[in-house]
Amino acid sequence: MKQCSVYRNKKEAVPKQPDSEDRPGESGRRHRQGVVVLVKKLNADFWKQLSENEAVLLMSECASCGKRNFPPLRFCPNCHAENPEKKEMSRLGTLYSFSRVHVPHKLYSAPYIVGYVDFPEGLRVFGQIRANFEDLRIGMKVATSVCSFGEGEEAVLAYCFVPAQKE
Repeated sequence: MKQCSVYRNKKEAVPKQPDSEDRPGESGRRHRQGVVVLVKKLNADFWKQLSENEAVLLMSECASCGKRNFPPLRFCPNCHAENPEKKEMSRLGTLYSFSRVHVPHKLYSAPYIVGYVDFPEGLRVFGQIRANFEDLRIGMKVATSVCSFGEGEEAVLAYCFVPAQKE
């Protein structure tokens, strides 16, 4: 089985994606812990930070056939139209499934919680959930938030899900 070069040799340079923009806060060093830089680069196109603790996910919606996708795509996989419109998703979703992870990736400290969230736009999104495991219930409302993963130079901001505030 062929293995991605980023995982095979973490010191190897990660090539810049075509048509991508450098975003504020990115180091620009593509060779430093390639996986971390790649995570920053990929996540930057998936979500937008609204405030210190609030985020909104971005999706693409095809003008030709109406197909919606997360993460946003440059073409519609349904009808092959180019450049679907990028739109914001709802901040609130419904917890579909969740699990506790005991063997962590190097950026995370175990245990942590991951799960799938269903959004009103008809999309199901996977992500980390910041909550007490015992407080989570399938069907509960969760909100998209901003979380920091890792420490020091390897710290990465990304979207995550938190229990929605009861109103």
